[in-house]
Amino acid sequence: MIYLNDSYIKEFHAPIVAVEEEKIITADSCFYAQSGGQPGDKGVVEVNGQKVNVINTIKHEKGIAHVLENVIEGASGDIQGSIDWDHRFRLMRMHTTMHLLCAALPYYVTGGSIGLEKSRIDFDLGEETFEFETLNQIINDFIQQAHPISYQWITSEELDQQPELVRTLSVQPPRTNGQIRLVKIGTIDLFQGQEAKVVFISMTSSDAENLPRHKEFFFSRNRLNVAISRAQNVAIILFNPNLLLASANTINQMKLMNNFCKLLVFEIKK
Repeated sequence: MIYLNDSYIKEFHAPIVAVEEEKIITADSCFYAQSGGQPGDKGVVEVNGQKVNVINTIKHEKGIAHVLENVIEGASGDIQGSIDWDHRFRLMRMHTTMHLLCAALPYYVTGGSIGLEKSRIDFDLGEETFEFETLNQIINDFIQQAHPISYQWITSEELDQQPELVRTLSVQPPRTNGQIRLVKIGTIDLFQGQEAKVVFISMTSSDAENLPRHKEFFFSRNRLNVAISRAQNVAIILFNPNLLLASANTINQMKLMNNFCKLLVFEIKK
């Protein structure tokens, strides 16, 4: 689809493959089709010299269905369409923010929805808790850092070999012709690492009070479990002993740090 290959294309021209009442279907389109909790694009299409507003875009077995405000009688031939860019770009920014939340919170996603004015994303925190003000600061820091946004395609087989890339518990990412499109934000988004006989896990900090991320993320049980699970035989954690001197400001931070120490119990005995 055009919108998958380049989300900044604002206009398209294509032949009509079907008409169903107020819907005009094309095999391809730059209009994003509603899915995954994100609304479809709006805009304007021109058919047979008539311009009509598109009030929604949805998927169709033959391609993309543009839902029109009014029915165009005798619609045939080609269609010229242009998206409402302000509408699209606001949703794109909301979507990117969802990725920033995933980068800040190392937990699996259980649901979510994206809207123009507000959006939500649900995480499976288990027994862990997270301070809202801390999260708010982390997201604002990410935004100020202006990380580049890039896209890459992987095959279904590659995704099956890297299950940690899937952050949702009950919904699998859409597969297009056996491929999956990934969004990557700098180095902060997407779980990294592939399975190996021996895995080295580097706790990249030598100062317990000036961590590169907040303590809830740095000592997260889920994050460590994912990293350790990549090891087929042995997982080796590299860290500065000063990390064991980190001070806990909340009960949750104390639990996470105690859990980290348990991973190192055999090393500590030595």
